[in-house]
Amino acid sequence: MTERHYYYLHTNGELIYKPAIVVESDTEYFESDCVRKFWPVDLDQRESAYVMLIEAAALGARMNRVLELAAKWGMDGDDGIVFLARMGFDCRPTVTEGGTGYSVHHEFDDDTRSRGFGSSPLLAMISYVRAGDFTSIETTP
Repeated sequence: MTERHYYYLHTNGELIYKPAIVVESDTEYFESDCVRKFWPVDLDQRESAYVMLIEAAALGARMNRVLELAAKWGMDGDDGIVFLARMGFDCRPTVTEGGTGYSVHHEFDDDTRSRGFGSSPLLAMISYVRAGDFTSIETTP
């Protein structure tokens, strides 16, 4: 049986956990001016956690919390390459002046689109999202 959790991004940049039983017992739980966005996360469906971490970082979550959750869930290596490939992204090890890391681009990107770079696939994807025009990310699910 999978266990669902909820996280929400507070307007102060905090990424906060709430148990499903609390959220699901109150249909208006996240209806507050202090909630930028919330996500249901099922760690058996790791895509939901990746999407949450990437969107939260793009919307201004504190990076130390994003990295803490990524480390806790083991989402910072080959697992990230697999996730990105499923989403149509090419993620490759890259050597730059700053050292080794990863480069990310989407299969439909044109030559003018910035690539994402980071020390892990997750950080490269966050870089990619931040470099793009993702103003269409809805702040409510």
